[in-house]
Amino acid sequence: MPTLRFLGLGSILILTAAAPAAAQPAPPEQHVEDVAAETPVEHVTKWDVSLGGILQTGNTESYSVQGASLFELVRGRHGFTAEAQGSYGAAQVDEATPEYEDTTRTVRLRLRYDFFLTDLDAIFLAGLFRHDPFAGLDYRLQGQVGYARYIFREENHRLWGELGYDLTYDNYDPDPLIDPDTMMMLDGTAVVHSARIFTGYENAKDENLQFRTGVEVLINLERASDVRVSWDTSLRSKLVGRLQVELKFLLQLDTEPVPGNERLDTTTQLNLLYNLI
Repeated sequence: MPTLRFLGLGSILILTAAAPAAAQPAPPEQHVEDVAAETPVEHVTKWDVSLGGILQTGNTESYSVQGASLFELVRGRHGFTAEAQGSYGAAQVDEATPEYEDTTRTVRLRLRYDFFLTDLDAIFLAGLFRHDPFAGLDYRLQGQVGYARYIFREENHRLWGELGYDLTYDNYDPDPLIDPDTMMMLDGTAVVHSARIFTGYENAKDENLQFRTGVEVLINLERASDVRVSWDTSLRSKLVGRLQVELKFLLQLDTEPVPGNERLDTTTQLNLLYNLI
């Protein structure tokens, strides 16, 4: 009998200890396929300003100045970019008179908003302004909308492409505009609907050397022979602290430019650049 009591008591103790363990929930599974990965929250704040100029005296009397500012802000799925560029130049064309004549006068502004659907996919909305009377434009207004796909998107290294639509409104300079070939008076404004293709690349992995380039192609939806190409490239090198030197090149090709103007414009700049943020 003592032996039976001992065995019965042992059985009760074993069952009591095992009961709580059986009641505990199973540990969560690891690496489950159907768990959706969240888009990483990215925080980026950048603000650069640059300034450059050229002064010539002696046989050639001329000067020019150019400046730019680029602000970028990314908070999670939302990205905002604001960019401004301007240049002015004058030269003494006639040695008999000390007066200077304008040779360059441009202003470019760009605002853009990106909404990231995923870490590599985004939709965007942009607005642009250009003042360039030497290209026949009193002002040009552009609205753009489209889709951007990143091949890879890292903090300091990215490659992407964009497809979308561009609406351009041009106000010519001078107005009224005279066609130099026919001497006919032309309409002083134009509206162009275009398909937009863009490819961009940025590499800033080396803090002492940064490279950025982008090619934009606009194809007139009503006349395919009317194509505008813009290629913007910059190379920056660190001097000291936040001060950098920047070499910038801009190529603009218009197969059907404003009458009386050249199809190709290029601008090369060497600027000092300071990183505010």
